[in-house]
Amino acid sequence: MDALFAEIAEGEAALEAARKGLDTFRRALLKAAVTGELTKDWRAANPVSETGHDLLARIKAERATKAPAKGRGRRGAEASPLDTSTLPELPEGWAWATLDQVKSGDQRNGISIAGSQSPPGVKAMRLDALTANGLDLDAVRYIPLPLDRIADYRVKSGDLLVSRANGSAEFVGRAVYVDEIAELVVFPDTIIRYPLGTDREIGRWVRLAWSSPFGRSQIRRLAKTTAGILKISQEDISQIALPIPPPAEAAEILRRVTDALAAAADTLALLDAEAADAARLRQSVLKAAFAGRLVPQDPADEPAAALLERVAAGRPVAGRKGRGRSRNRDLDRQ
Repeated sequence: MDALFAEIAEGEAALEAARKGLDTFRRALLKAAVTGELTKDWRAANPVSETGHDLLARIKAERATKAPAKGRGRRGAEASPLDTSTLPELPEGWAWATLDQVKSGDQRNGISIAGSQSPPGVKAMRLDALTANGLDLDAVRYIPLPLDRIADYRVKSGDLLVSRANGSAEFVGRAVYVDEIAELVVFPDTIIRYPLGTDREIGRWVRLAWSSPFGRSQIRRLAKTTAGILKISQEDISQIALPIPPPAEAAEILRRVTDALAAAADTLALLDAEAADAARLRQSVLKAAFAGRLVPQDPADEPAAALLERVAAGRPVAGRKGRGRSRNRDLDRQ
């Protein structure tokens, strides 16, 4: 059993090392994606017609034409220029930007209304609806929201939802991009909504850059602790720099990253299956051991019944031993 359990332990250690290797691979992949290293070969072979700067100018122009006149006040003012002096150099054709520069409309915090676990009411996401794999529409509660207020807080396709408060540094600032959604659901005050328009490639790229090691490091630096809860505000988010590649290159990066992460997910599923097999193998070893099937049977071995009789015969009688000790103590006193 010791030898078999040692082999199983070695296998489990190898599985854990492989898991850590996958995590390292994922971080390296995202870093290469947002720095342009992943598509260095692609840039050499594919001249672009629209750069990252061109894309930002196009977004700005489209937003200006859609914004109502009354919106061109404080909230519609130009975002503060991003200080790029301390940022790393980007490949040719790339640009630095903030969410304020790529959003298609005004961001807003969600609504705060007490709710219940079951209807009636309007579905409102819980904070745990923002997962690493996207939006979980089963993580909801129900709130009594008037019909005339639903439109302001309804989650729509093209929204970027950002967690603004959490007790864990891993989850504060987590973002989910809503590619498509048909269900009526609103978002709570623990989430900030940034509309990113109808261009799905822009939204998917922003989500990728946001969750990259470079994006996460900025979030951790800007998040502030209040009563043990980490928080990040709209003002903090306006300082986060995102690399914006030419649209054609962004599409190629997203394709390569999607393929690589799918392969990594398949590998992780295989590791999970192997870990489950290892746990079952431990139980199989124990079952075989106590059923007498782990080692060959030797007819010359002493039967277990004889062993038990021998052990019983050699065991001291507790009562007699106790009386003998008591008698000796009486003689000592005399």
